Order: sequence, then C-alpha cells, then structure tokens
Amino acid sequence: MDQDKNNFQYAKELKAIAKGNKKSFQTLYNQEVSWMLTFAFKVLRNYKLAEDAVVETFKIIWNNAQYYEESLNHPRGWIYTIFRFHLQNTIRKNYQTIKESKKEPDNLMSEICTNLYAGVNQFVEPGSFYQVFEELPEETQKTLITTYFSGRSLADTATLLSMPLGRLKENIQMGLRYLTQKRSTFQDIKHDHTVFIGEFVLGGLTEAEQNKAHALLNEDPIAEKLTFVWEEEFLHFLNQLILEKAPDNLWVRIKQATLPEKDSSIDTNELDDELALTENADQSNKFLFRLKKFWISRNFWRYI
Repeated sequence: MDQDKNNFQYAKELKAIAKGNKKSFQTLYNQEVSWMLTFAFKVLRNYKLAEDAVVETFKIIWNNAQYYEESLNHPRGWIYTIFRFHLQNTIRKNYQTIKESKKEPDNLMSEICTNLYAGVNQFVEPGSFYQVFEELPEETQKTLITTYFSGRSLADTATLLSMPLGRLKENIQMGLRYLTQKRSTFQDIKHDHTVFIGEFVLGGLTEAEQNKAHALLNEDPIAEKLTFVWEEEFLHFLNQLILEKAPDNLWVRIKQATLPEKDSSIDTNELDDELALTENADQSNKFLFRLKKFWISRNFWRYI
C-alpha cells in the first residue's frame, strides 16, 4: 500500500532520482503508479494507452528529475503536470481510438461524480478541500470534475454536459474563485491571475486563452508556481476513485525504458525477453534527449 501522500517525501525522492538512485525511483513508482493508471484509464478508456502514458511519464521523470526546483515546492504537482500533459498528447495522437472507447461518456462521468460525492462527507475539517468543494452548487461541482477528467476541448466538455459554453465558463470561474477565497493554500501566494491559471491547469481555457496563459507563464515565475499549486489541489478529485492495480510487467517496461546503455546491475537480456521497446519508443527517447536541456518549466510541456 502506498504511503500517506501528506507524509511521502516527494522532493527528497526526486532529488535522489536526479542523482540516478534507482531505489528512490522505484519508491516513487510504487507510491504513484496506481493513481496514475487509474487516472489515465478514466480519461482514455483504453488500458494499453493508459499504461503507455504511465511509462512515458516515468521515463521523463527519470531523465529530468534534476530540473525540479525545490524552491517551487509542490513536487507532486510537478509530477502530475508532466503526466497530464502526456494524457492530452495521447488523446491528440489517438483521437479516433479513444473516441470509439468512449461510447458512453456520460455514464463514466456519472460514475466518477457519484464516487466523489459519496466520499465528501468524510472530509469535513474546516477549510479542507472537500469541505470547501461541498459548499459549491452541484452544477459547479460537476462542471469542475467533468472538465478535469474529460480530456476534451472546452467546447466538447460543454457538449458532454449539455451546457452552453458561456455557462460552463461561468461555473468554472465561480468554482475556482471560491476555492481561492476559502482554501489556505492560496493565502500565501497573491496573484492577479490566480483563477485564470487555475482554469489553465484544469483544462478550462479556449485555444486563444491558452496562448495568453503560455505567455504569462513564460514571463512570471509566480504564475508558474501557481500551476503546481492548482495541480495538487485538483488531485483531491482522485482520492475517491477505486484504484487500478498495476500489472507486474509495467515496472519491467519502465525499467527497460530508463535503463542506461551500460548498466551491468540489471540483466538486459531478461528484460528484453519480457518486453521489447517499440520503435516509436526508441525514437521518443532520442527526441527527449535532444530536448532535455529545455525541460525546465511547466509551460514547455504544453508545446511538445
């Protein structure tokens, strides 16, 4: 069973991973893999694509952990920034396959919302995420949850909810504004665009608005830090989902994908027998290596 997320030392493990510590890498994997796999499957509705997204995320963490800055805090937000970008990338590359897997999207969203609503009363501490979230109108709650998990454009999400786009935007902004007012998380970070950045992270911006967000993040380190804050806030939505158990060969795939070329501590022949990397993955590794020095800030992930 994974450790309590509040007590797990994400920053410490990332720092060790940056130095090539494989034990810390596996510790982080054990901590997060079930959450990631569950999230990916809920969004993609395709188990193979979900596993691929998890593998790709851990490859990038292994190769780029040195770019996490402890001063930013919110290391889990940094991790899921990478992960959620690749979910979006997977959707773009496999749109038709995913569309066929989502024959009944409304039922999926209903299941997610039901599970989340059922557990809200367990978190009634004053100021807790769920206590604040429960105070929002039900339509606003459903809008935030659906936007987060849909993996769709804003217009498609509005269609999914049978809601005019303008009303969808109003619900998103109202919900995020209320969270910023009530959650202590945001009291130490004052910014004129806190809600706008929350919309960006949630997936609640139009294409034109996303371009404005990219420009803001390029110029403003506080805005960039806020993306990680929002990312961790939205991860509360995951807590009520029934977790998927990761198959044993998933860790094998990740070890193989991150294995240094000259590492005698692991039997490469055994790994090759269990699972071979695809040609696309090999090409991806080369591409990632060339871009490695640029992977410093959140907004870069949105451009790949």
